[in-house]
Amino acid sequence: MEGYSWYHERNKVFWRRLKQLIKKRQSGQKWQVSCGFSLRTFQGWMAKDVSPTVTEAYCLAKVLGVAVE
Repeated sequence: MEGYSWYHERNKVFWRRLKQLIKKRQSGQKWQVSCGFSLRTFQGWMAKDVSPTVTEAYCLAKVLGVAVE
């Protein structure tokens, strides 16, 4: 289960930082329209501890004005 622990922590950090960026940039629902997924989908990813695809993460980064690394 050690691999799960690492994966789980990485996702927690990802979602925490993403929520901070959305709030900081006051992006509201702009990213939903630009990226083509709903708030419900976004919330589902967070609740289930699921990472977005590379394409979805790229879209979020582009809308929020940050680099993808």
